[in-house]
Amino acid sequence: MSDCRFVDLQYGDTSSERKRSRARPASASITSTISTTPTTSTDCPLIGACDLVVTVSNTTAHLAGALGQETYVLVPYGQARMWYWFHDRTDNPFYPEIKIRRQARTHDWASVIERVAGDIAGRTSR
Repeated sequence: MSDCRFVDLQYGDTSSERKRSRARPASASITSTISTTPTTSTDCPLIGACDLVVTVSNTTAHLAGALGQETYVLVPYGQARMWYWFHDRTDNPFYPEIKIRRQARTHDWASVIERVAGDIAGRTSR
């Protein structure tokens, strides 16, 4: 997705993950902006400045949802899933702008990422 710019919204030190990502062929340019300690006063403006958010079930998902930010939440298969991401829905009644993308089977993140990439590509081609 050459027309996308990625911002690392994960709090804490993610430099090693970003370094590994940049070492892969055709990897995305990722900018880090979140501090090591999440606070709503710093994180909310950054989340709100993004066109959309892709995250797992964490504080970022809930802040983005509360802000009404278009968000994809990646949910694992099986026992690790939280009740508020439901089992049989791809949306969330608490956060109307959230789209839930879940694994069909354990450890299969590749198909989830492909689906979200397709969703984003469709969004940017409008």
